[in-house]
Order: sequence, then structure tokens, then C-alpha cells
Amino acid sequence: MHRVVKEQLKGKMTKKRLDALHALMPEYAEQSSERERAAMEAEREADDLKKCEYMANHVGERFSGVISGVTSFGLFVELQNTCEGLVRVSEMSDDYYVFEEKNYRYVGRHHGSIYRLGDTVTIEVLNADPASRRVDFTLIPAEAPKGRHPRRTRGPSRSK
Repeated sequence: MHRVVKEQLKGKMTKKRLDALHALMPEYAEQSSERERAAMEAEREADDLKKCEYMANHVGERFSGVISGVTSFGLFVELQNTCEGLVRVSEMSDDYYVFEEKNYRYVGRHHGSIYRLGDTVTIEVLNADPASRRVDFTLIPAEAPKGRHPRRTRGPSRSK
């Protein structure tokens, strides 16, 4: 491409050369786009590897993060350091959680806890495997404020 620009600037571009380049431009553009996508994918994989290697040194530690994805198999949580990991629904053991696809959230059937996209949560790093570039988290349930307990429902009140 640089040669073409130089030819044009120096006034050396012939009509024949211009027509030939015009015919090849779609192919060149496609090739350039493919290379750009491959470079972006390689960059993303390198970032994921380095983030995973970093998190491997923090297994067992707790962090605050934001729910960045909600799927049928769990929650993706992004930490402030931009590392992302998965909380598998099987690791959400403080309640029986139901996935509501329409609302992108999990709702606890017994305690009513709700985890949805954008919520801030506390996690603990369970595992970080650089080979698979996977980081697994477990949720640390929010504690109820001291002195407060969940409401208990009673039967109908009796009038005297």
C-alpha cells in the first residue's frame, strides 16, 4: 500500500497500473481484515494467559467484582484488575438458584437472593489454569447486617 501511495505522489501511477490495483483492492482489503482479526485474537489470548497466570498466584484470596455475564451454567465476574472468571452455578451453594434467562439473573429459591448483570459481588479465587486460560471463582454471600435477621412469615394473626 505504501508503494502505491508513493507512486501516486511522485506522479508515476499509470492508468494500466491503477486499473490493475483497482481490481485487486477487494482481495487486499479482505486479506488485511483477516490479518487484523488474527492479530486481535492473538492479543486477546495473550492477555487471557497473562491474567490467568496472575490469578494463579491469588488462589484462595477474595476480591470484589462486577457480574459481567449471566449464563445457564453460571456467572462471569470481572474484577477491578480486569481479570474475569466464572462462578459455576454448582458453586453457588448457599441456596438453590434458578436461572431466569429473560432477566439475565439467578434467583435463590429459599432465601430470595438475586444475582444479576452489573451487581457487585465478592468472590474467592478457586482455581486458575493457564493451560486452559480459565479462572474459577466461588461467590462469597453478602452477610446480613448485624442484628437483623430475614423476616419470618407467620400464619394469620388472631384477633382477641
